Amino acid sequence: MSGGWNIRFVTDWDEIYSREFQDKWLSWAVNAVNSHVFFHPALCMAWLDTYRPLRKLTSFFCIVENETTTLFLPLVLWHRNWKNAFQRLIVPVGYADFDYHEPYCVGANDKLDWEYVLSCILKGLSEAFSFDFLEINGVLTEMTGDGWSKEEQVSPFCDLAGFNSIEQYLQSLRASLRGDIRRQIRRIEEAGPISLVEYKNISEALCVLPHFLELHRVRWPHAYKAPGFHDNLLKYGLEPGIVHFSALKAGDELLSYHLGFKYSGVYYYYMPAIESRFENISPGKIHLYKLVEYAINNSFRVFDHLRGDENYKAGWTKQVKSLYRFSFKSGRAVSKYRNKLVSLKNSF
Repeated sequence: MSGGWNIRFVTDWDEIYSREFQDKWLSWAVNAVNSHVFFHPALCMAWLDTYRPLRKLTSFFCIVENETTTLFLPLVLWHRNWKNAFQRLIVPVGYADFDYHEPYCVGANDKLDWEYVLSCILKGLSEAFSFDFLEINGVLTEMTGDGWSKEEQVSPFCDLAGFNSIEQYLQSLRASLRGDIRRQIRRIEEAGPISLVEYKNISEALCVLPHFLELHRVRWPHAYKAPGFHDNLLKYGLEPGIVHFSALKAGDELLSYHLGFKYSGVYYYYMPAIESRFENISPGKIHLYKLVEYAINNSFRVFDHLRGDENYKAGWTKQVKSLYRFSFKSGRAVSKYRNKLVSLKNSF
């Protein structure tokens, strides 16, 4: 117990994979006042099933509770290899692959002291486990205490409240972007009527996936893709409707693809790819436009462009969310040595 909070770390993979824990986890995802898709069990299990065979990971799922509130933060201890000085790194499930790692908060009230609770988590980890470095990135709640910093990247998003149609939304954009969207739509329609194809069948989606990933690799050759990760996203997330996999079509011609997420009234724009031979007619831009239309037509509250201010996001919204990062370095001599070696390696 610490300040009325009971802290528990779930370190048994069998417990995490059990039906009882999975049901409880899903309940937290559904009822959290700050629910987001990236700690939903479907996405987290896809990530764990991908990375557990690739990396040595130990579970440190953190549950912090008092009489009225539960905080849930799924962490893992990554035992890094010799190339990274055997550093013992604690990170959230999803780490670099997912954008947000805000702890789920169930039953919170206005008096919840986030900084105090997270300090309790750190104290509990430090007392119970041996690690060199801890990093929790992608936190949406503004934090200013020790160890906290504001991330350089922001997350553009659009509040869709008040937009009853895509035409209303278009009127909110600057004239040059609005005109370009309409011009490219006319050019694409020369090849046939535009449609948004949704891959809802897992077998069909898995057949399309390799081509999608190859197109993405050509466009972003340095983006790491863990083997099987996107297959697992489809396998875990397509049936419950968490993952949204789509293609933009003109007549019978497929022009672009997008793998995203939709959850709790938010559409997450995650991973686009285009057929390069159609690049001159901006299929990615029109695909994004059709996804915003899809979100409005299906009464989504928010269209989240996720972290980063890439050029293709420019002009779609003026709203941005700041992100915060917490980091903590162990004071042990061996930890200082390992952290220093990793820091030197990353500086080159």
